[in-house]
Amino acid sequence: MKQLMEHLDSEKFHISAKYVDTLFSHATKGGGVTGTISTQTKLERNKAFSSAFNFFLYAVILGIRHNKQVAFLEKEKTEYHFQPIKESAPRHTLIPYILMILLTQSDKGLIEVEQMNEEDLEIFAKDLARKMEAYANAGFGIITDYKAKNKDYFVNIDNFVNFLNDSKDS
Repeated sequence: MKQLMEHLDSEKFHISAKYVDTLFSHATKGGGVTGTISTQTKLERNKAFSSAFNFFLYAVILGIRHNKQVAFLEKEKTEYHFQPIKESAPRHTLIPYILMILLTQSDKGLIEVEQMNEEDLEIFAKDLARKMEAYANAGFGIITDYKAKNKDYFVNIDNFVNFLNDSKDS
């Protein structure tokens, strides 16, 4: 798992450009190192997430919860990308749990992943990163669609927790 994380640390995660407004309406842009913005500053800015990457991970989990993925279209040229994980300190503690979920969905077992050569591990890590992006795009789509019908729902930042808990699997 450690080697897999090392490969993922270099990945730049992307989301579709059509979700950038949703991303920054609820996440602090340029908030510094992930997790270092104070709760008071976050609340003053009326943002539910102290970093865009935190919101990205929330969207990944929401996509997994709904079992929905939205991959990038070949013709989709514009997208937003995050800096590599290794440049964001401290390391986000949710990523290993998300990886374990993704591993259970793959045809590879943990022991098989641990025994992969570097080239295969790099390919596998890239595949998992693209899967995370597809889940995140689906999650941002779910949020965007819900906001269109319930404009003020996410004004209360606690509703992000409620939304995750109350949302149904598709």
